[in-house]
Amino acid sequence: MLTSCFSNRTDSMGEIREIDNLSQLNGTYSNFPLNAHGQFLSTKIFPHITTPVQYIKVEALNNKQLHVEGLDKENNIVVENTFTEGQDFKFSGGEIEIHSHTGVEGFEAQSLALGLSTGTESFAVNSKGDAIYKNHNITGLMVFLIVPVGGSDTRYLQYQKLN
Repeated sequence: MLTSCFSNRTDSMGEIREIDNLSQLNGTYSNFPLNAHGQFLSTKIFPHITTPVQYIKVEALNNKQLHVEGLDKENNIVVENTFTEGQDFKFSGGEIEIHSHTGVEGFEAQSLALGLSTGTESFAVNSKGDAIYKNHNITGLMVFLIVPVGGSDTRYLQYQKLN
């Protein structure tokens, strides 16, 4: 069996803490990650936004709802939405899961491998209070229907909490 793992988590990110109350996310965050280019926080929360956003403001309305605003340079609201647990996100294991998927791989014409993949996208906070976005994927394949191959990929993005 062939296996591989990848993670871009660094020590400078600090320790990731479990969230036990949505109010721990209250605050304003930079829309720009500290550890990557072009991966704006606004595109993770508002996937269809086209207007430039400078900051993301988060406020827990209770322990089931988050009100999120995308702000421009002058702190004007560009986009906003209220997200509800059970409809828009899943709150478990100290993280807020915003998307998960399971799929079948390799059923295209001339594919040399068949298998399954699963993935999740979630948010947590680190010891500094910064938002940590995590994209975790696992894939298991059979190449030529003989050789088992497994892989795991976890990517982290860190968005600085400004207040």
